[in-house]
Amino acid sequence: MIITRFQLLIAIMVSILMVSCSEKQPLPDDSPREVTILAQWDGDYPADSLSALPSHGRDLPAGYLADAAMFARIWTIFKPDVNVPEVDFADNIVVYYRNITYYNRTSIFKLSLQQGVLEILARETLSAIPIDDKVSISLAVIPGKDIRFIKAGDQKIPVEYD
Repeated sequence: MIITRFQLLIAIMVSILMVSCSEKQPLPDDSPREVTILAQWDGDYPADSLSALPSHGRDLPAGYLADAAMFARIWTIFKPDVNVPEVDFADNIVVYYRNITYYNRTSIFKLSLQQGVLEILARETLSAIPIDDKVSISLAVIPGKDIRFIKAGDQKIPVEYD
């Protein structure tokens, strides 16, 4: 029996295909996963104190706080009559979502992480009240592991841990 070059080529390709299919190759998990909210606070924040927010989030609807000193500074502006809550910044970060155009009550309701990018989903009341002296802000403590960027509108904020 004579084997042609074509038959030999087909036999080699089938062998290669069988070997590569028999080895289970782990596929990267690209599906989004929900991030647990460990603590959350909603309320008003003075518009004249927006400059106290980290520079990455002053003009954007979302941002993060990755250290206790920054969190304490923002908290004393946000809730001056309430003691600063303890947050373990070794394992967690605080993310926030706020108004940027109109004053609407805001609350983070879901966080989704996909390929290191955190998306903050917040519900807002609808109004046409311009931002004057206050904005509504929602803060949430979440596990910081695996978060490399925070989606803020059409931008991605790189997350830097101290």
